[in-house]
Amino acid sequence: MTSDAVVLLIAVFGLLLLALACQRLFRARFVAAAGSGLMGALLLAGAALFFVVSLNLHTYNRLTYEQAVAEIVFEGPRMTGVSLLPVEIVGTAPRLAGVKPVSGFGGLAAK
Repeated sequence: MTSDAVVLLIAVFGLLLLALACQRLFRARFVAAAGSGLMGALLLAGAALFFVVSLNLHTYNRLTYEQAVAEIVFEGPRMTGVSLLPVEIVGTAPRLAGVKPVSGFGGLAAK
């Protein structure tokens, strides 16, 4: 997990900057402490955001099991007729089943 290592490195650097800000604050260097503290807080917030985004991207690996269940076909000169064709799932390649399609919108025939 390369992204976890990057997040950890950014977070550690942010914590070091916050520790440096505390040290500068005790020495009464307020402007330098504010700069270090702000950068440390920004790095920690960026690391947290990057961590959340990378966790979300890892969940897309689970979406490989999705399969088609139906095919919608629009018919007619103005695309007013709609056919809903069920798909028979065989292995990994879907194919149309031998079922009569439903014509029209909501099962109503278009005139």
